[in-house]
Amino acid sequence: MFRVLRELCSKIGNRQFSVENRLFKSKTHWAKLNRKKWASDYALENFDEYYRPLLGDRWPAVRLALLSKQKYCAVVNNFSDPDAAESLLRRIGTHDIRCDYESSIDDDDSFVPEAVETDASAVVDTSNQEPSGESLLDRDDRQRFFSAKTQSDFAEFVPATKLKGLDDFVNEADYISTFKPEKEVSFETIVDDPIPLPAHWKVYTYGRGDIRSFPSPRLSSLGVFDYYLMDATSLLPVFALNVRDGDKILDMCAAPGGKSLAILQTLKSVNLVCNDESQSRLGRLRHIFSSYLSSKDKVCGRVSVSLVDGRKYASESEVFDKILVDVPCTTDRLSATVDDNNIFHPMRIKERVHIPEMQMQLLSAALKAVKPGGTVVYSTCSISPIQNSGVIHMALRHMWETTTCKFLLHDLHRAFRPFGSMFEFHRSPKYGELVLPILPQNFGPMYVCKLTKIA
Repeated sequence: MFRVLRELCSKIGNRQFSVENRLFKSKTHWAKLNRKKWASDYALENFDEYYRPLLGDRWPAVRLALLSKQKYCAVVNNFSDPDAAESLLRRIGTHDIRCDYESSIDDDDSFVPEAVETDASAVVDTSNQEPSGESLLDRDDRQRFFSAKTQSDFAEFVPATKLKGLDDFVNEADYISTFKPEKEVSFETIVDDPIPLPAHWKVYTYGRGDIRSFPSPRLSSLGVFDYYLMDATSLLPVFALNVRDGDKILDMCAAPGGKSLAILQTLKSVNLVCNDESQSRLGRLRHIFSSYLSSKDKVCGRVSVSLVDGRKYASESEVFDKILVDVPCTTDRLSATVDDNNIFHPMRIKERVHIPEMQMQLLSAALKAVKPGGTVVYSTCSISPIQNSGVIHMALRHMWETTTCKFLLHDLHRAFRPFGSMFEFHRSPKYGELVLPILPQNFGPMYVCKLTKIA
């Protein structure tokens, strides 16, 4: 009897121990799940280590803006009923950015009433001299001019941490090893003055600090949507192109189509080639065009779509008047907030470290495909100096070493100055202009650089 009771107690005790052990394992399991890192976590870790030294005290505010609700503008569709669209946008409390822009340039003596071609007499050769004290720019502006001899190593902005996710470790610094400016590059610069906004652009946004959302676009009586929602900084590359009648324009990485649509909204008589290497992304572009352009519009006959790797345009020598190169990049805002298809996923490390090389090849192809006197505008939605100024330098160096072409680098600081009340510009880039996101006006990030082939 006692033996039976002892065996029964022993079984009950073992079972209790087994249950406790399972509970213990379960708690450990859920704790591990809670500590799981997502792709966006890897992105933020990278940004904290990469951008904090670059932005200093401004980084916490920029980081918060990246993680907060993005702000948009509404670009009125001139191929719908623009008057009705503008009336609606005014009723909901938005304002036309043209008012802010024009009020800013009214006080600027350097304003150019009409867009003009580049004045060769205004070109400054920076290969052998520093700007003179009589420069139109103030002291801070003059620091933006520099010779290749005085360039800092872009590697200083790269974190020393290592990236995990492969069988071996990959040093983060490896991905800019080919982007160190070891050789001198001779180029010229010019200061661009402010020019008017395209006459037919109608762009509306909410005021500073107003985070309300736009209502969804509506179909007009013509069967197309009345306005297109986009980040207002995405208009800057198109603005820098300075589109003119008769231009043959290539949008090298056009999908999903917002910048191409902005080009068409200038109502200039242009021939536009919209290219992308992704069939699915081109499908999105075609959907945008079918939603905002009527088949009856004459502009449709001047727009073509191509499915080509943009780097292959290097063989199309001197074909286009203007080329927009809005390259694939780390898309900092999406990387910090969205985990799906995130470039910072550990399984995509090798793809990410080759991004600057791919960007340089795309820009080099554009520099070869543009006509003498033509313009190339390079843009990204990243803060990374390697993907921005680093790519510009390496593309110029590549062209200097492999061709006889000469290029003019545009200083856009004065040209973009009227946007100062709308965007937060960062003065650090060696080339081009960089817009940082901030909470009162949470647009961006956006980097823009403009080049002209002069020979």
